[in-house]
Amino acid sequence: MNLKHLNYFYQLSIHQHYGKAAKACFITQPTLSACIHSLEKELGVGLVVRDKHFIGLTEEGYLLAKFAEQTLTAQASFSQALSLYRGELSGLLRIAVVPQSSTEIIEHITNFKSRYKNVKIRLNVMQNSSVIQQLKAHQIDLAVAFRQSFSEENLAEFNVHSIGATEIALLVAKDKKHDFAENSKWTLVDLKKTPLALLSPEMQFRQTLDKQFESFGIYPKVEFETDSLFHLVSAVTKMKLAAIVSLNTAKVLAQDHPLIYYKLDCQSLGETAIFHRKKHVSPVIDKFIQTLL
Repeated sequence: MNLKHLNYFYQLSIHQHYGKAAKACFITQPTLSACIHSLEKELGVGLVVRDKHFIGLTEEGYLLAKFAEQTLTAQASFSQALSLYRGELSGLLRIAVVPQSSTEIIEHITNFKSRYKNVKIRLNVMQNSSVIQQLKAHQIDLAVAFRQSFSEENLAEFNVHSIGATEIALLVAKDKKHDFAENSKWTLVDLKKTPLALLSPEMQFRQTLDKQFESFGIYPKVEFETDSLFHLVSAVTKMKLAAIVSLNTAKVLAQDHPLIYYKLDCQSLGETAIFHRKKHVSPVIDKFIQTLL
Protein backbone atom coordinates (compact mmCIF):
# COMPACT_ATOMS: atom_id res chain seq x y z
CA MET A 1 0.00 0.00 0.00
CA ASN A 2 1.35 3.40 -1.02
CA LEU A 3 1.74 5.58 2.08
CA LYS A 4 1.30 8.74 0.03
CA HIS A 5 -2.04 7.49 -1.28
CA LEU A 6 -2.99 6.44 2.26
CA ASN A 7 -2.30 9.97 3.46
CA TYR A 8 -4.43 11.44 0.66
CA PHE A 9 -7.32 9.22 1.74
CA TYR A 10 -6.77 10.13 5.40
CA GLN A 11 -6.91 13.84 4.58
CA LEU A 12 -10.18 13.27 2.72
CA SER A 13 -11.59 11.48 5.76
CA ILE A 14 -10.69 14.51 7.91
CA HIS A 15 -11.81 17.32 5.61
CA GLN A 16 -14.85 15.50 4.14
CA HIS A 17 -14.35 17.53 0.96
CA TYR A 18 -12.28 16.77 -2.13
CA GLY A 19 -11.15 20.35 -2.71
CA LYS A 20 -10.07 20.95 0.89
CA ALA A 21 -8.31 17.59 1.10
CA ALA A 22 -6.46 18.23 -2.17
CA LYS A 23 -5.35 21.63 -0.87
CA ALA A 24 -4.09 20.06 2.37
CA CYS A 25 -2.08 17.57 0.29
CA PHE A 26 -0.76 20.24 -2.10
CA ILE A 27 -2.14 18.37 -5.12
CA THR A 28 -4.97 18.93 -7.59
CA GLN A 29 -8.45 17.55 -7.00
CA PRO A 30 -8.28 15.21 -10.06
CA THR A 31 -4.99 13.79 -8.75
CA LEU A 32 -6.59 13.17 -5.35
CA SER A 33 -9.58 11.42 -6.93
CA ALA A 34 -7.32 9.24 -9.10
CA CYS A 35 -5.24 8.18 -6.07
CA ILE A 36 -8.37 7.29 -4.07
CA HIS A 37 -9.65 5.22 -7.00
CA SER A 38 -6.26 3.49 -7.18
CA LEU A 39 -6.42 2.67 -3.46
CA GLU A 40 -9.94 1.28 -3.82
CA LYS A 41 -8.85 -0.88 -6.75
CA GLU A 42 -5.86 -2.19 -4.79
CA LEU A 43 -7.99 -3.08 -1.75
CA GLY A 44 -10.95 -4.33 -3.75
CA VAL A 45 -13.50 -2.31 -1.77
CA GLY A 46 -15.26 1.04 -2.08
CA LEU A 47 -13.98 3.62 0.40
CA VAL A 48 -16.02 6.69 -0.51
CA VAL A 49 -19.75 7.22 -1.11
CA ARG A 50 -19.88 9.31 -4.25
CA ASP A 51 -22.32 11.53 -6.09
CA LYS A 52 -21.41 14.79 -7.78
CA HIS A 53 -19.78 15.72 -4.46
CA PHE A 54 -18.31 13.91 -1.48
CA ILE A 55 -21.09 12.32 0.59
CA GLY A 56 -19.18 10.26 3.14
CA LEU A 57 -17.10 7.18 3.77
CA THR A 58 -18.25 3.61 3.44
CA GLU A 59 -17.93 1.25 6.41
CA GLU A 60 -14.69 0.00 4.87
CA GLY A 61 -13.62 3.62 4.50
CA TYR A 62 -14.12 4.35 8.20
CA LEU A 63 -12.14 1.23 9.04
CA LEU A 64 -9.28 2.32 6.78
CA ALA A 65 -9.34 5.87 8.22
CA LYS A 66 -8.59 4.49 11.69
CA PHE A 67 -5.82 2.31 10.30
CA ALA A 68 -4.42 5.25 8.30
CA GLU A 69 -4.26 7.48 11.38
CA GLN A 70 -2.29 4.89 13.33
CA THR A 71 -0.01 4.03 10.41
CA LEU A 72 0.82 7.60 9.40
CA THR A 73 1.41 8.65 13.01
CA ALA A 74 3.73 5.69 13.56
CA GLN A 75 5.57 6.41 10.31
CA ALA A 76 6.17 10.06 11.27
CA SER A 77 7.34 9.04 14.77
CA PHE A 78 9.72 6.45 13.34
CA SER A 79 11.25 9.01 10.95
CA GLN A 80 11.81 11.38 13.87
CA ALA A 81 13.29 8.62 16.05
CA LEU A 82 15.61 7.61 13.23
CA SER A 83 16.83 11.18 12.78
CA LEU A 84 17.48 11.44 16.53
CA TYR A 85 19.42 8.16 16.45
CA ARG A 86 21.55 9.58 13.64
CA GLY A 87 22.39 12.58 15.80
CA GLU A 88 20.09 15.41 14.67
CA LEU A 89 16.35 15.39 15.40
CA SER A 90 14.22 16.49 12.45
CA GLY A 91 10.52 16.55 11.64
CA LEU A 92 7.48 18.79 11.95
CA LEU A 93 5.96 20.11 15.17
CA ARG A 94 2.42 21.48 14.77
CA ILE A 95 1.36 23.83 17.57
CA ALA A 96 -2.01 25.54 18.10
CA VAL A 97 -2.40 28.57 20.34
CA VAL A 98 -5.68 29.93 21.68
CA PRO A 99 -5.68 33.77 21.50
CA GLN A 100 -4.64 35.50 24.74
CA SER A 101 -3.30 32.36 26.40
CA SER A 102 -0.92 33.35 29.16
CA THR A 103 2.35 31.98 27.84
CA GLU A 104 4.65 33.65 25.33
CA ILE A 105 4.94 30.61 23.11
CA ILE A 106 7.59 32.15 20.83
CA GLU A 107 10.08 32.15 23.72
CA HIS A 108 9.58 28.40 24.19
CA ILE A 109 9.87 27.78 20.45
CA THR A 110 13.08 29.84 20.30
CA ASN A 111 14.57 27.83 23.15
CA PHE A 112 13.56 24.56 21.48
CA LYS A 113 14.91 25.62 18.07
CA SER A 114 18.26 26.56 19.61
CA ARG A 115 18.68 22.87 20.45
CA TYR A 116 16.89 21.24 17.52
CA LYS A 117 17.53 23.37 14.45
CA ASN A 118 16.22 20.82 11.94
CA VAL A 119 12.71 20.66 13.38
CA LYS A 120 10.19 22.74 11.46
CA ILE A 121 7.53 24.56 13.49
CA ARG A 122 4.00 25.19 12.23
CA LEU A 123 2.07 27.56 14.51
CA ASN A 124 -1.66 28.23 14.12
CA VAL A 125 -4.09 30.35 16.13
CA MET A 126 -7.48 28.77 16.77
CA GLN A 127 -10.33 28.58 19.26
CA ASN A 128 -10.51 26.01 22.06
CA SER A 129 -13.20 23.93 20.34
CA SER A 130 -11.03 23.56 17.24
CA VAL A 131 -8.01 22.70 19.38
CA ILE A 132 -9.80 19.72 20.95
CA GLN A 133 -11.06 18.49 17.60
CA GLN A 134 -7.69 18.76 15.87
CA LEU A 135 -5.75 17.18 18.73
CA LYS A 136 -8.05 14.16 18.55
CA ALA A 137 -7.70 14.01 14.75
CA HIS A 138 -3.88 14.18 14.91
CA GLN A 139 -3.96 17.42 12.90
CA ILE A 140 -1.92 19.22 15.57
CA ASP A 141 0.65 17.90 18.05
CA LEU A 142 0.48 20.41 20.91
CA ALA A 143 -1.93 23.10 22.03
CA VAL A 144 -1.65 26.09 24.35
CA ALA A 145 -5.20 26.59 25.59
CA PHE A 146 -7.50 27.40 28.50
CA ARG A 147 -7.92 24.38 30.75
CA GLN A 148 -11.47 25.24 31.82
CA SER A 149 -12.69 24.69 28.25
CA PHE A 150 -11.76 21.00 28.38
CA SER A 151 -14.33 18.60 29.83
CA GLU A 152 -13.18 15.93 32.28
CA GLU A 153 -13.71 13.40 29.47
CA ASN A 154 -11.43 15.38 27.16
CA LEU A 155 -8.81 15.93 29.86
CA ALA A 156 -8.59 12.16 30.33
CA GLU A 157 -7.34 11.85 26.74
CA PHE A 158 -4.50 14.37 27.03
CA ASN A 159 -1.38 15.05 29.04
CA VAL A 160 -1.70 18.48 30.64
CA HIS A 161 1.22 20.72 31.62
CA SER A 162 0.07 23.79 33.56
CA ILE A 163 1.83 27.05 32.69
CA GLY A 164 0.02 29.44 35.00
CA ALA A 165 -2.96 31.72 35.46
CA THR A 166 -4.15 34.17 32.82
CA GLU A 167 -3.82 37.63 34.33
CA ILE A 168 -5.31 40.57 32.47
CA ALA A 169 -4.43 44.19 31.80
CA LEU A 170 -5.95 47.41 30.55
CA LEU A 171 -4.28 48.65 27.37
CA VAL A 172 -4.48 52.32 26.34
CA ALA A 173 -2.69 54.71 24.03
CA LYS A 174 0.20 56.61 25.63
CA ASP A 175 -1.40 59.95 24.86
CA LYS A 176 -4.46 58.83 26.89
CA LYS A 177 -2.53 57.75 29.98
CA HIS A 178 -3.50 60.93 31.84
CA ASP A 179 -7.08 59.58 31.92
CA PHE A 180 -5.99 56.50 33.84
CA ALA A 181 -2.79 57.23 35.76
CA GLU A 182 -4.44 58.50 38.94
CA ASN A 183 -5.69 55.07 39.92
CA SER A 184 -2.81 52.67 40.61
CA LYS A 185 -5.11 49.64 41.05
CA TRP A 186 -7.70 49.36 38.33
CA THR A 187 -10.51 46.81 38.61
CA LEU A 188 -13.28 45.77 36.23
CA VAL A 189 -15.72 47.80 38.33
CA ASP A 190 -13.68 50.95 37.61
CA LEU A 191 -14.18 50.36 33.87
CA LYS A 192 -17.97 50.23 33.76
CA LYS A 193 -18.19 53.59 31.94
CA THR A 194 -14.96 53.31 29.93
CA PRO A 195 -15.38 52.94 26.13
CA LEU A 196 -13.81 49.58 25.34
CA ALA A 197 -12.44 47.64 22.41
CA LEU A 198 -12.69 43.91 23.13
CA LEU A 199 -12.09 40.62 21.40
CA SER A 200 -15.08 39.01 19.68
CA PRO A 201 -17.77 37.32 21.84
CA GLU A 202 -17.12 33.86 20.35
CA MET A 203 -13.54 33.86 21.65
CA GLN A 204 -12.81 31.99 24.89
CA PHE A 205 -10.93 34.90 26.49
CA ARG A 206 -13.90 37.23 25.88
CA GLN A 207 -16.46 34.72 27.17
CA THR A 208 -14.56 34.32 30.43
CA LEU A 209 -14.12 38.09 30.72
CA ASP A 210 -17.87 38.64 30.20
CA LYS A 211 -18.61 36.22 33.05
CA GLN A 212 -16.41 38.28 35.35
CA PHE A 213 -18.21 41.48 34.35
CA GLU A 214 -21.54 39.74 35.00
CA SER A 215 -20.39 38.60 38.45
CA PHE A 216 -20.06 42.29 39.37
CA GLY A 217 -23.39 43.18 37.76
CA ILE A 218 -21.59 45.26 35.13
CA TYR A 219 -22.47 45.68 31.47
CA PRO A 220 -19.32 47.13 29.88
CA LYS A 221 -19.49 49.92 27.31
CA VAL A 222 -18.18 47.95 24.32
CA GLU A 223 -17.77 50.12 21.22
CA PHE A 224 -15.57 47.87 19.09
CA GLU A 225 -15.17 44.10 18.74
CA THR A 226 -12.75 42.09 16.62
CA ASP A 227 -11.10 38.68 16.41
CA SER A 228 -7.89 40.34 15.17
CA LEU A 229 -5.23 41.55 17.59
CA PHE A 230 -3.90 43.86 14.85
CA HIS A 231 -7.25 45.65 14.58
CA LEU A 232 -7.65 45.72 18.35
CA VAL A 233 -4.37 47.63 18.60
CA SER A 234 -5.55 50.00 15.85
CA ALA A 235 -8.75 50.68 17.82
CA VAL A 236 -6.65 51.61 20.85
CA THR A 237 -4.13 53.80 19.01
CA LYS A 238 -6.48 55.47 16.50
CA MET A 239 -9.96 55.35 18.01
CA LYS A 240 -8.51 56.01 21.50
CA LEU A 241 -10.47 53.17 23.08
CA ALA A 242 -9.20 51.09 25.98
CA ALA A 243 -8.75 47.35 25.52
CA ILE A 244 -8.59 44.41 27.91
CA VAL A 245 -6.06 41.74 26.99
CA SER A 246 -3.91 39.18 28.77
CA LEU A 247 -1.06 40.67 30.79
CA ASN A 248 1.58 38.93 28.65
CA THR A 249 0.00 40.27 25.47
CA ALA A 250 -0.09 43.79 26.92
CA LYS A 251 3.62 43.62 27.81
CA VAL A 252 4.58 42.58 24.27
CA LEU A 253 2.34 45.15 22.57
CA ALA A 254 3.62 47.97 24.76
CA GLN A 255 7.16 47.25 23.56
CA ASP A 256 6.26 47.61 19.88
CA HIS A 257 3.50 50.25 19.88
CA PRO A 258 2.81 53.64 21.54
CA LEU A 259 0.79 51.95 24.27
CA ILE A 260 0.79 51.71 28.03
CA TYR A 261 -0.84 49.04 30.19
CA TYR A 262 -2.16 48.69 33.73
CA LYS A 263 -2.45 45.29 35.39
CA LEU A 264 -6.05 44.82 36.47
CA ASP A 265 -6.59 43.91 40.10
CA CYS A 266 -9.05 41.06 39.69
CA GLN A 267 -9.40 37.31 39.55
CA SER A 268 -7.45 35.59 36.78
CA LEU A 269 -9.31 34.35 33.73
CA GLY A 270 -8.38 30.77 34.47
CA GLU A 271 -5.48 28.41 33.98
CA THR A 272 -3.54 28.06 30.75
CA ALA A 273 -1.88 24.76 29.94
CA ILE A 274 -0.10 22.86 27.19
CA PHE A 275 -1.98 19.79 25.98
CA HIS A 276 -0.92 16.80 23.92
CA ARG A 277 -2.28 13.32 23.30
CA LYS A 278 -1.36 10.60 25.80
CA LYS A 279 -0.94 8.12 22.95
CA HIS A 280 1.50 8.46 20.06
CA VAL A 281 3.93 10.90 21.73
CA SER A 282 6.50 11.46 19.00
CA PRO A 283 10.17 12.28 19.70
CA VAL A 284 9.61 15.88 18.58
CA ILE A 285 6.71 16.32 21.02
CA ASP A 286 8.70 14.67 23.80
CA LYS A 287 11.74 16.91 23.30
CA PHE A 288 9.61 20.05 23.16
CA ILE A 289 7.89 19.18 26.44
CA GLN A 290 11.30 18.53 28.02
CA THR A 291 12.41 22.09 27.18
CA LEU A 292 9.42 23.42 29.13
CA LEU A 293 10.09 21.47 32.32
